[in-house]
Amino acid sequence: MHSTRHTHVAILIEANWDLKSIADRLGHSSPVTTLNTYAHISNKVAEKSMDSFEKYMEKLGQ
Repeated sequence: MHSTRHTHVAILIEANWDLKSIADRLGHSSPVTTLNTYAHISNKVAEKSMDSFEKYMEKLGQ
């Protein structure tokens, strides 16, 4: 059940849900709780975002 919850949060993050909506869906009293629990998932998304940004900047330099 625990891994299913993490998978669900990962899908919501990848679908660009905001942190407050995710916290509400999970029943957390604060988005900080959600962030502290699922920060490792956010880091993966951040890496993907950085890759996308780097590709965009390369296009601008051409």
